[in-house]
Amino acid sequence: MEFEEALNTKSNEKMTLDEIIQSDDLEDIRTTLKCPFPGCDADLIYVAASPHPFLSTKNHRKSPHIEDCPHYKSETDSIKKKKKYQKVLAAFGENDISSRLDSLKDDIFPDRKKRTRKSPKSKKKPIDRTEQIEESGVILEPSAHNGIDPSSVTDRKPIKGRISKKRFTELLDSDKGVILKSTAQLISITKNSDDSYDFLCQQINGDKEATLKLRRSFFKRNISNINKQLKFLKEKVNSGKDIRIAFTGRVDSINPCEFEIYDDFGFKLGTVYRGAPILETLLLFYNRYSKK
Repeated sequence: MEFEEALNTKSNEKMTLDEIIQSDDLEDIRTTLKCPFPGCDADLIYVAASPHPFLSTKNHRKSPHIEDCPHYKSETDSIKKKKKYQKVLAAFGENDISSRLDSLKDDIFPDRKKRTRKSPKSKKKPIDRTEQIEESGVILEPSAHNGIDPSSVTDRKPIKGRISKKRFTELLDSDKGVILKSTAQLISITKNSDDSYDFLCQQINGDKEATLKLRRSFFKRNISNINKQLKFLKEKVNSGKDIRIAFTGRVDSINPCEFEIYDDFGFKLGTVYRGAPILETLLLFYNRYSKK
């Protein structure tokens, strides 16, 4: 949205667009502009577009206008665009999530030694990507706020897309409701009921803690013996075994830090087995260590 004038916070005076253009101090002024509406503190930006320069809101999300301001937007274009992808989590099947979790092996084992590989003889064909590659994450509104109940989603159409990776200390308020992928060290597991567990974990090579919530949607496929597998995992964690986790989950809260994991295949466990770091599903973890 364009403006005819702006508040110069350096001089605390309103300036018209022509005055800003003709100012000898333009480079300094352009970083001090605010919305001229009384009480509104939204940042403006001078755009030196040729042949018609203009003033515009710098960022509706990070520096919004107040609701009484005529330039206020209840929803920015970027938010409307992201809402198109509210159901996109349904498009990520088990294999899609698994490949994205496998890509976190270097993050879950930052000190592991890797073998050098020879350069491939031919380049792989580029993957066709959808618009989602430009998004910062996957949006899924909490069902408590009239959003989508993950357990009700049955259609999973295969698409190519991106789930952003973040450490706990990198989370922002704008990440709430976004599906992200991350890694952590498991500290303890609390069972609330047969369809409710809390994983307390800590950022790898850091102090920030988070709770990973497993709720009804996590158990929607009725996997045989999954509670038995989770009970075994809890025993191993509580016994002090070094177990790490790579997961995809929705950010529900920043402080305290909380994620919800929707699918039983939404995480993989990292351990060191016979001197080699491995990353595997809950079932494979159970099969490997329960037979010892």
